[in-house]
Amino acid sequence: MKSLKFKLVQIFLFLCLYHACIVAQEKIQQAKRTYIVHMDKSNMPESFTHHSLWYDSSLKSVSDSASVLYRYENVVHGYSTMLTAEEADSLGKQPGILSVLPEVVYELHTTRTPEFLGLGKSTAFFPTSDSMGEVILGILDTGVWPELKAWASAVTLERQVRAAMDEAVADGVDVLSMSIGGGLSEYYGDTVAIGAFTAAANGIFVSCSAGNSGPTPSSLSNVAPWITTVGAGTLDRDFPAYITLGNNEKYSGVTLYSGKQLSDSMVPLVYGGNTSNSSGGNLCMTGSLVLEKVSGKIVVCDRGGNARVQKGVAVKEAGGVGMILTNTDTYGEELVADAHLLPSAAVGQKTGDAIKKYIASAHNPTAIIGPGTTKLGVQPSPVVAAFSSRVAALDPGLVYDATIDDYLGFLCALNYTPNQIKSTTHRDFTCQKSKKYTVGDLNYPSFSVPLDTASGKRGAARVSSTIKYTRTLTNVGAPATYKVSLYSQTRAVKMSVEPATLTFGAQYEKKSYTVTFTTSSMPSGTTSFAHLEWSDGKHIVRSPIAFSWT
Repeated sequence: MKSLKFKLVQIFLFLCLYHACIVAQEKIQQAKRTYIVHMDKSNMPESFTHHSLWYDSSLKSVSDSASVLYRYENVVHGYSTMLTAEEADSLGKQPGILSVLPEVVYELHTTRTPEFLGLGKSTAFFPTSDSMGEVILGILDTGVWPELKAWASAVTLERQVRAAMDEAVADGVDVLSMSIGGGLSEYYGDTVAIGAFTAAANGIFVSCSAGNSGPTPSSLSNVAPWITTVGAGTLDRDFPAYITLGNNEKYSGVTLYSGKQLSDSMVPLVYGGNTSNSSGGNLCMTGSLVLEKVSGKIVVCDRGGNARVQKGVAVKEAGGVGMILTNTDTYGEELVADAHLLPSAAVGQKTGDAIKKYIASAHNPTAIIGPGTTKLGVQPSPVVAAFSSRVAALDPGLVYDATIDDYLGFLCALNYTPNQIKSTTHRDFTCQKSKKYTVGDLNYPSFSVPLDTASGKRGAARVSSTIKYTRTLTNVGAPATYKVSLYSQTRAVKMSVEPATLTFGAQYEKKSYTVTFTTSSMPSGTTSFAHLEWSDGKHIVRSPIAFSWT
């Protein structure tokens, strides 16, 4: 009898637990998040006298409790609101709704740049002069301040550096600068790209940061061709932390760690490559460090293979109390200050080699990692950051110009549907079925050259392939004659340019050229790079070229 009661109790508890799980799952499914709703304003039903009434009605049709957080009037038409996934899906199926996009958190790419450039000193930056032009610059920051009412609802950068773009267009800015970015996505799902297209169509020059994740392939942010993507430069600010070894040698590194510091006493120092049973121990990969060899010690880890901060996590999980992150020859002397989770400092290759040499030669190597500090007035600055692209734009000599029609043709080449094109551009545009659109038609400085193999299999022999691209250059400098030069990593592709010389007799004159790529005998999966340069002896106009065999 007792056994039966016990089993009944077990069944009852199991049912209660199952019910709780179902309820919890339903709550998760019903959790609300912020969405950006893009409306096709031109197709507003006649029953509404104003588009704002249409917006409110569309929202009320799917949710009794949701409210409009912000209305967009310029770069896009629509609003932001908080919905469940089910409500968002239902709203997206309504007539006149272009898209319902979940909010994306964009990251700041800079914080001190305006002060470093002297933009706060308006009198000095814009001296009184009769020759001044009335150019309005729009520089977008986070828009966050303590009194912001929307702060309580966890406003993110997307809904804000979107609202700010909307206001900037309404204010009539001529230049819009934004140092934010997120991951790569299709243009119709990229908030910045969508807003920037409308801004560009209104004659606004849109400049965005390239991001801080280079120089590896596909690491750029803000890649839409109607955006001018600007490389990163260093500021006059640094975050030094000083390392003292047991032999009294002192070295400077960088860190953003601001937690509890190590004591002033020397701490045992080991190299990750000597404290692991795996070949990746020097990289301090997760789970690669041996607890008995690391516990209570500072660990020297080589950069590369995994995220810099993740290396510190691996050290901490193995019982280490600090980390020195050393560059290899791949990274040289480039230093990046990170917000580590334990006392840490990053050092350049030369310093890293010196520290490893000390560990190898000392009987009981020890070290101290000092606290991180902030230092202003660092020189030389600015210099182009090692992790960035390289966009001399003040006096380029020649430019590759493009129009809104060129961008629409580019979207056609990407096989975008009319609805996807409208979601991106807020224009009714249908690609012509009789016209062949190719990405190579876009008048862009760079060249992407896809080359097919005969069978499509890796290692297969390939037939000869020829691709031609035509580009048009606009002279924005003085009259000059430019000659072309070609540089390539591979001999498998023959390149030629016709004509090889362009003579510009006046400013804003346009000249076209055609570049031909001929290749054979390369295995599938191969990639290679090249570039061409136009130069008049003063200016160098470079176009990167990427080859890929598929």
